[in-house]
Amino acid sequence: MSLPTPKQKSFNYMKVIQIGANNGKDETFNFIKKNNDKIELALIIEPIPFKSIQDSLKSQYKEINNAIIENIAISLDEKEFMTLYYLENSNYEVSSFSSNHTETHSPDLEKFPLREMQVPCRNINQIIDKYNIKKLDYLFIDAEGLDVHIIGAIDFNTCDIDNIIFEAAHADGPFKQENNLREILGYLRGMGYKLEKYDDFCLIASK
Repeated sequence: MSLPTPKQKSFNYMKVIQIGANNGKDETFNFIKKNNDKIELALIIEPIPFKSIQDSLKSQYKEINNAIIENIAISLDEKEFMTLYYLENSNYEVSSFSSNHTETHSPDLEKFPLREMQVPCRNINQIIDKYNIKKLDYLFIDAEGLDVHIIGAIDFNTCDIDNIIFEAAHADGPFKQENNLREILGYLRGMGYKLEKYDDFCLIASK
């Protein structure tokens, strides 16, 4: 489905956060590029520190107005570092803070063995506070199993978010949708969000 139009009317109005951008070659980038003349802030968050990933992100976003790339992870508390699991020799798209999630997504653990590393992190409210975001038009989350937990950690009293696009497919573990998903959907509906299918893996919550 197409994304809802932002509610604000000024020329430069759109604030966007993407959590889990990988190399930046995705539909979120296409959306941001299409609306480049309206971007007030495009905050792109990706924890993988490898040069191939960060260079690709920088190349993708070099012509995007007001784009900032944060090479960090989003945690659920105030830890400064977390263990990130990834598949060696891969494109790192299924890197996660759950070793089971990453391992389950490996097509061949001999060819793509499971590895781990420590990465710096901040929680979502620390990021919102750092950039003084009171109003956010779009929050894109692809955090390989942590999506619903990140949403649950947001302080909606300090930041009003119009649209949240998140991966629901792994809310309760790899390819499982159970209590975690039901709880976050009820939580969002209770705040006035309308839930719709965005694609085969994701939902969109919109006000």
